[in-house]
Amino acid sequence: MALSPMDAKSRLTNRDVAAILAGVAARLQILDANRFRIIAFQNAAESIRGLPQDINALDAAGELTTIPGVGKGIAEAIHNLLTTGSDPEFDALFAQVPQGVVEMMQVPDMGPKKARRLWEELGIDSVEALRAAAEAGKLRSLKGFGPRSEEKILKGIELLVKRAEQGTDVRMPLGLARPLALRLIAELQERLPAVALERIEIAGSLRRWKETIGDVDILCVSAQPASVMEAFRSLPEVADVVGAGETKSSVVLGNGLQVDLRVVERKHWGAALQYFTGSKEHNVALREIALKQGWSLNEYGLTATGDGEAPAGEQRFFEEEAELYAFLGLEWIPPELREHRGEVQAAQRRSLPTLITLADLQGELHGHTTWSDGTASVAEMADAAR
Repeated sequence: MALSPMDAKSRLTNRDVAAILAGVAARLQILDANRFRIIAFQNAAESIRGLPQDINALDAAGELTTIPGVGKGIAEAIHNLLTTGSDPEFDALFAQVPQGVVEMMQVPDMGPKKARRLWEELGIDSVEALRAAAEAGKLRSLKGFGPRSEEKILKGIELLVKRAEQGTDVRMPLGLARPLALRLIAELQERLPAVALERIEIAGSLRRWKETIGDVDILCVSAQPASVMEAFRSLPEVADVVGAGETKSSVVLGNGLQVDLRVVERKHWGAALQYFTGSKEHNVALREIALKQGWSLNEYGLTATGDGEAPAGEQRFFEEEAELYAFLGLEWIPPELREHRGEVQAAQRRSLPTLITLADLQGELHGHTTWSDGTASVAEMADAAR
């Protein structure tokens, strides 16, 4: 749950500030604000959430704008939060959009547009109110909603409650999620003939090696999608099937983690892997580059818009991610960098950094300071290491 600026009476931590900025971004999404503004708050929240320094110290030193994704405007708002516990613009947003409506977006498949319609047209302003309305069959009175929609929403709420009860409503650490995803892939490969899975790979935030994972996305190429879907849904770790289609299935594991598996055609692999790896902000940047070149980009490939040299409707498909990036005039960008933090511009200049690999590591060493159970300060440790 996001922390309202109006409630912030004590010293705010990095996590508090990140939660407030995330709450601002969510409310702007619900209000259909400028997407670049939304992305700015999301990026700032993400940076501050993983910030090693105390944000109060950075504010005192006048160095908030040194935080990646924090510009002058957001820095001023953060300064207000840290010094007064409030910011006028944030207060207005938190007062305008109830926290319960923001929490409704945590229900699987409940995006900001759906949440806003349910709030504005039916007065639903919390997950509990959403559950009651769905159980009473009231959602189907809205255009685009029906009995099936109500059923999916109720299943999504059950999943949300289960995650909260099991303590899995927070994101799962990478060190737990990655071995689990790899095990699922291995079990799937064991259950199917070798020819059934031409390619299979982890996508989403897990492929980008984010520190924590909200859910798991897996992508594969197969000429036998029905067999793949059936085998996936019958894996022993699966506790519930929340979506069963011909080329996509969504399941919930016993620990509450949702896993999605998609089957794509070989010719769509490159575009699909890029699209489902994300991040959302990185994908937006790529789509804008494609549009400037006269192409519309989606998970299948490129379609000419008619504004470039290619005739409208012409399609281009890519079996490899690198081919798609090259077509757009970019170096292939490693998934770990796809966070819309300058990597696209660096790829255009052919100046992407070289990432550290396992082969570069010669050993591991760490020390404890007075921040935990050590006996020396960070500065003393640094001096000793010179």
